[in-house]
Amino acid sequence: MHHEVNLHVGRQIQERRRHDGMTQRQLADTAGVNSEQMQKYETGETRVAATHLWRIADIQGVHISYYFEGLDALHGNEPPVQA
Repeated sequence: MHHEVNLHVGRQIQERRRHDGMTQRQLADTAGVNSEQMQKYETGETRVAATHLWRIADIQGVHISYYFEGLDALHGNEPPVQA
């Protein structure tokens, strides 16, 4: 079962990739992962490791928080309480 956060992050990666006019293969090659792995990220099948998400954010020219924008409102969750 895909976790809702992984699904959301994957959709954000895919949306930005399409906005940028990149193919999945181009993004994967630039990010240093294979195309199958990028597909799994975009579908939420696999969670994105922090180092890969950081690299993808750099490639896509967005702040890493971009991938989590709208997650709270979309799923009706409260953000985590900071200690």
